[in-house]
Amino acid sequence: MKIWTALLGAVLIPGCLLLKISNNGYEDLVVAIHKDVPENHDILTNIQAIISGASSYLYRATRKRAYFRDVVIQIPETWTQNDTWRRSQKTFQQADVRIDNPHPLHGETPYTFQPGQCREPGLYVHFTPSYILDHGVNRMRNWGDPGRAFVHEFAHLRYGVFDEYGYPPDYPTWYLDGDVIRPTGCTTEIDGSFMQSYKPCDPRHNTKGCVFMATSNGNSNASVMYMPYLDSIHDFCETNAADPKLRHNGVANNEQNRRCNREGTWDIIRRHADFRAIDVPVDLDDVTPRFRLVCDKKETREGVRACGRRVVLLLNTSGSMRENYRFFKLTQFADKFIKDVLPLGSEVGVIAPFASAASNLTQMIYLSTDEVKANLTARLPKDEDDYIGGTAIGLGLLKAVELLSANGHSPEGGRIVLVVDGSETGDPHSASVLPDLVRASVTVHTVALGSAADTDLANVAAATGGMYSFYSEEDNSSALDSAAIRLLPDVSLCSETEMIELFSRGLTLTTSMPYFTDSVRIDSTVGNDTLFTFTLAANTDIEVNVSDPSGDTYDERSAEYSIDSELNIVRLRIPFAKPGRWTFTVQSRSVTGSSFESVIVVVRSLPMVNRRPYKIETWLNTMTANVTDRLPVVYTYVHIGYNPIIHASVQVTVDRSPQPSVTLILKDNGQVVDARANDGVYSAVFLEFTTNQRYSMQTSVSSVENQTLIMISGNSGAEAYSIFQNTSRPVRMEPAELFTRTASPGTVDVTGYDSSVDIFAPNDISDLLVVTSDAKAFTVTLNWTAPGGDLDKGTADRYELRLGSSLNQLSETFSTAQLIEEKDLQNSSLAPSSAGSEQRVVINVPRDWNYSAYSFGVIAIDDANLRSRVSNLQSVTFKQARVQGESKDKMPPGRITDLTLLHCDPVSKTFTLSWTAPGDDGYTGRVSRYEMRVGETILAMKTNYRSMHLVSKDEILNGSILPLPSGKEQRIAVSLNRNEPREIFVFAVQSYDQVDLPSELSNFLRVNVTEYSTALKVIEEKGEEDLSWIGLAEGLTAAAVISLFGIIIFVAVKWKIIGQKHVL
Repeated sequence: MKIWTALLGAVLIPGCLLLKISNNGYEDLVVAIHKDVPENHDILTNIQAIISGASSYLYRATRKRAYFRDVVIQIPETWTQNDTWRRSQKTFQQADVRIDNPHPLHGETPYTFQPGQCREPGLYVHFTPSYILDHGVNRMRNWGDPGRAFVHEFAHLRYGVFDEYGYPPDYPTWYLDGDVIRPTGCTTEIDGSFMQSYKPCDPRHNTKGCVFMATSNGNSNASVMYMPYLDSIHDFCETNAADPKLRHNGVANNEQNRRCNREGTWDIIRRHADFRAIDVPVDLDDVTPRFRLVCDKKETREGVRACGRRVVLLLNTSGSMRENYRFFKLTQFADKFIKDVLPLGSEVGVIAPFASAASNLTQMIYLSTDEVKANLTARLPKDEDDYIGGTAIGLGLLKAVELLSANGHSPEGGRIVLVVDGSETGDPHSASVLPDLVRASVTVHTVALGSAADTDLANVAAATGGMYSFYSEEDNSSALDSAAIRLLPDVSLCSETEMIELFSRGLTLTTSMPYFTDSVRIDSTVGNDTLFTFTLAANTDIEVNVSDPSGDTYDERSAEYSIDSELNIVRLRIPFAKPGRWTFTVQSRSVTGSSFESVIVVVRSLPMVNRRPYKIETWLNTMTANVTDRLPVVYTYVHIGYNPIIHASVQVTVDRSPQPSVTLILKDNGQVVDARANDGVYSAVFLEFTTNQRYSMQTSVSSVENQTLIMISGNSGAEAYSIFQNTSRPVRMEPAELFTRTASPGTVDVTGYDSSVDIFAPNDISDLLVVTSDAKAFTVTLNWTAPGGDLDKGTADRYELRLGSSLNQLSETFSTAQLIEEKDLQNSSLAPSSAGSEQRVVINVPRDWNYSAYSFGVIAIDDANLRSRVSNLQSVTFKQARVQGESKDKMPPGRITDLTLLHCDPVSKTFTLSWTAPGDDGYTGRVSRYEMRVGETILAMKTNYRSMHLVSKDEILNGSILPLPSGKEQRIAVSLNRNEPREIFVFAVQSYDQVDLPSELSNFLRVNVTEYSTALKVIEEKGEEDLSWIGLAEGLTAAAVISLFGIIIFVAVKWKIIGQKHVL
């Protein structure tokens, strides 16, 4: 079970941290308008009106705990600029809320891009201009009040909760609860009916397009994540709410229940970090937001558009940098970061050293030309003697803020890139200066150069919204290059300067294999200003040849070729690279003996003009993971524009130095940690730890010929609830061309790992499904995807499949519910299959089930007895299901009046009984089931019937009581406990119809087995064989009974009457 606690830990994802709460008010909520949105100032007015309404609704929904105090609206540079607008410090991609053209799968419907786990924040909310302006979308009719819809999406974004309504195919719009069809939602108290095209429909007969529509009021207060458009809805659902109109429905088959372990949304929101310090209602008279308009315009300096940020490189020049040529690698890193990553129009300063007294190597320099870049990198500390002293990280960070603030500048929006190889040796320490960094609104990106780098680097990056990278010093690791390249989207302010990484790999050359040949595919969406970079170790020499698809070769004689002999970096820049496969060969001219040489090869390219490129974003859910509480999950989003790309090959290589690296296969299948199948987001959990240490990762994505597809149109979950359940969009896909992309998701510091202890349970089963059910054969077929022994890896040891009377009963008492065993199965097995494979069982369900439905749930258990959580629950009924709100059948079955004993075996205590079958409605039709109970006295049966012994299927000799049509004789043989010292048995029968209405109790049948045995002996002496007529009345003495039997026997022999019965 620990694994799911681990996956539900709250995290900080870069970009979400900038939004903060202070004194109950959210500040710096950024709403950005895309540059392709036509200028229309009504958008600005409407955004303010929507968020103003959202603020008061949020205040009420959070029970007086939060509102929107400060909102920033970012206006694109393509609009006419106003001198009163300040320059924005954020890019469109970093905004909390985007105003952009329609998404191909969501259309005009608002949605939140939320690929993570429960409690993990979403990445952004997307509204369209037409929605904001209410142009041609009939906003109120389709989605209700836009302020309410905004709060619904904000809850996704900030708190990491999910929708409580259904959206097929992952989450059906209704589910079976016992024998009642209920709409998928929260709570169960909302009034309404099922409709199709605005006309009443019956989901029992029309499953397509028949959806639940609430009445205009709904008669319920919850939930914001279900139907916020209803006037009465102003709360989130709560698990243990006293008011049923607020109470969370934990058994509905929706995403909130599946991904958040059936917790209510308010339970999760209330425990969010935003409310830990303010978990009390605060009365506020005014919750109207303040709005600030900022522009995305880039100034021009020295004839160059300012497409980059203000950045300070903070380079560690301590004495430990002399080890393993770290100083050389550091200088290579800084050179490539300045020349190849920072766009022209950036402003950069360098601080080195930062031992006891940090000093500026340079002041802030505006990068207006490549020559300025070259002059700056020439001043980097390249001599080993330059590296002396200790490491004062805190001091260096303060110095970097001071440099960003020079000449009257504000440090806000500035970036610090910190590269360190050791622990802090001087005050102030980095932890003590974090408040200063946060106040200055700077972002710190940290790079750990070697395993001895300070352990606080991840925290510094996380606290300031930065990125964290690690270079293990493995000779063929490309992690240091990746650490620089992954910063490009953050330090670049112009989309046209963001180069895309196509290839990254480390090579090893030896005397036996002094050369290496590989290739990279350049697709038609890129090829503009393509850069091949070959980074060599110190004191090595290689020859490089690159060939384009037509066979033309580039080498050291080509004009496109350059080499930095001092830093051993070879660059080959192709202005326009032809699409197709490019081949390169690297050959050493210096490797000798048993030595080896490493070469890091990286290929990057700009998109072609007016082409949308294939892109990937890859990230980790956390930078630090104590694996007893939280597990690292890696995500990769593959797309072209907003169009998801599905069926691609996505792999992540994890550097586990000094142990061999391991490759993770990321999947987009909606299983385990992957939120939704075929949404372009591929996911995997990292479990393959070797010890408690840092692990860096590298993602590689490639399309698969005749398999990888671009989603052009279709449907996707996690979008705002449409009142009228808009018709499905047609699914259309196109094949993707062959392409490759690489990037680094970053680094995670793992603690809490003990290789001798298994702490990873099987993953939850989330797709339990009733495939078929057979009312005549009493069989139910279930299907699910097999989990592994450790989450989705390996094979589970066993399953516990249990049967309950209802979804709620099974959810609350799963561990004590009836266990389905192998003997209950038909031509199938509960033996677990390997992870990811299909598991299917056919169950012979009890025929004498005393309830209206069969409800199923399953858990997986590994060989250490670690258990998954209970799966999603499924229910099936063999009766006519009733739709929620539909009146129940009010006519019960008729009363049985002729319950009779046909035969009794006093030794085995076996009784053969009969009665005339009643009907479903009175004495018409056929009842659904019978229930027989046994007591010792008629008085006890009358006064305490429900506590009397219920005859089980094991006590019925033929295994069940199959109801016959009304008027037919019903017979049953019952074998009770022969070891029980009991003489008197009183029987009664009750019948039930399809909606579980019970009949009145039958007549009572009392049998005294001792007196029956005495009578049997008398009759045997007379030679009579058929004793089936014998019945005994209550209150007769033994002598009187014997006398009575003598008379009856005489009459029977005289008149040959056999089978006469005595009934009470």
